[in-house]
Amino acid sequence: MLRILLFNIWFRIAFVSIVGFGIFLGLYLPKMWRTSPNGFNPVIRVSGLDLTQSWALKRSARKADANHQVKQAYFSWLAAVGQNPSDKSALRGFLNNFTLVKSPNQRQVEAALGQSIWLLRIGKTNAVDVELVTRLCDTFHWNDICLYFFDPIADQLKGEVEVRYLKALFYQGRMSEFARRLADYKKANGSMTELQWYDVAYKAGWGNGSESVEAMRQLQAEHGRKENEILATRLLMMAAGERRNIPSYKECLDTLAGQNEASTLDYIQYWRLLAISGRKSEAISMAERFASSPVSAYEMLQLAEVYSSLGLIEQSHDVLRKFAPSYARSPEVWSAYASVLDELQDWQEMRGVALQIREHRGNDTLWGYSYFLEGRAELAQARITTAEIAFRKASEANYPLPALGFIVAKKMTELKYPTYARPIFKKIESTMSDREEFWEAMFDCAYQLKDAEGVLKAAEHDYKLNPLEVVKVNRYAAALLVNRAQPELAVELTMRLVNSHPKSAPALINHSLALLLNNRTEDARKTLSRVNLAKLTPIEKSAYKFALFDLAVRFKDFQRAWNDSDEINRQTLFRPQIEWLETSLKKLPPRVTASY
Repeated sequence: MLRILLFNIWFRIAFVSIVGFGIFLGLYLPKMWRTSPNGFNPVIRVSGLDLTQSWALKRSARKADANHQVKQAYFSWLAAVGQNPSDKSALRGFLNNFTLVKSPNQRQVEAALGQSIWLLRIGKTNAVDVELVTRLCDTFHWNDICLYFFDPIADQLKGEVEVRYLKALFYQGRMSEFARRLADYKKANGSMTELQWYDVAYKAGWGNGSESVEAMRQLQAEHGRKENEILATRLLMMAAGERRNIPSYKECLDTLAGQNEASTLDYIQYWRLLAISGRKSEAISMAERFASSPVSAYEMLQLAEVYSSLGLIEQSHDVLRKFAPSYARSPEVWSAYASVLDELQDWQEMRGVALQIREHRGNDTLWGYSYFLEGRAELAQARITTAEIAFRKASEANYPLPALGFIVAKKMTELKYPTYARPIFKKIESTMSDREEFWEAMFDCAYQLKDAEGVLKAAEHDYKLNPLEVVKVNRYAAALLVNRAQPELAVELTMRLVNSHPKSAPALINHSLALLLNNRTEDARKTLSRVNLAKLTPIEKSAYKFALFDLAVRFKDFQRAWNDSDEINRQTLFRPQIEWLETSLKKLPPRVTASY
């Protein structure tokens, strides 16, 4: 072998070629070449073959684009992305091509949205990609998607990108934010180009007095001009809807429908206007005849919601059952679907939905919610053991979407399973601590668990977020009382409640308890004497007897103290109250029993 290699040149050439080819295949075929940016997860690795095929597909796609072969270019770009998912040029080529697709189907829309999210992630939301994605959203009127993507960086948007964001705010009905940002835009840019008509529409629909009348006149005049007819008609329709001018809205809707520009959301708004104005039967009739399919998750949710509000629960169910799998990554979709199934009490289908969520690839973030749905269905059919197993799995799951975790924890609290709800509340607390509804739900959970510290923590945070609301004042006062903490503040809060509701038995009882904590025994006695005993609930009666027991001990009426203690329901008390009650009972003289 060695002699042949040394003295036969052709064998030497063949041997080197074979070895070289083997090395080439070893480097060319395995997916060993990292193409994703440093620090990016997941790590994307491709083979040399993938890179070659991606290059060839991009070349074919560009050639098809140059020849205006949109469909052929679409599939070439999509295949190129599939060969190398971290190739930003392929992603941008695909999305640029998608803006040329006429009436994309549902699968194409889902692909475009998925690649948009991926491009923004892998490109770290750079200016080029933001411009491209906002243009895509503007072209197909994906206003909800535009806000979802760019709300976190709204203050950084400039130029045409900011214009598209402002338009999305307007179409999604976030008018106060639109007006504020538009005013800032005027100051920074002077001229407004296309936004001037949105400004006019805002004044027409949401302005006041003569300004509104003049703006409406301008829109109606522009509505009659061919060069700007579609935009002016849509803006006029929205202003008319806000003013509840049904004839004007219907005229604009018919104009848009005649030019194939009316959307499902436009019809939905019309049905709502009819229902509000007392023409619900007409709205129901139109909704029942409606046959178009929603083109986005937002449209689908709105369609399902309006069907439900009109009493067409079966139609709402049909929409969600048919289209929910197409938007399997949307938590809002599954939540709406589950709500309808809950209303219909279709537990078998709810169990199927839970399994469907877990079977869908990429739905790891919804696993906890799916186990909750499974547990809800099992509980409704009295399968307690399997329901608790599912609830425990839901409790142990992670919730990357805190809002979804909140839904699960709140629902489990309402179903009287606070033990499984509490760990979820703790997981999402850091991201939801500025929301009143979070602390309200956490308070209910802690109250069911008779967790005195948890009740106080939730009530205090909730009170600080809105210290003027009576319910929050009452909860905070009650939390202080069950913990027998901060007597002076407890008196102040309960006094506010008594002043607001002087005949309320709970307010009077709590105020008397607060007075007793402050050793104001006589004031507490007078306050308790104002309680109407005939209307007390069992829980209120137990609290009343708790206060009377404290009062009797202080007046050294020990026999009455023993009698009052017998009527205190220990199950309504928290640990600090029970400990104080048991300690007080131990200090009483022995009970006097009657002798005959």
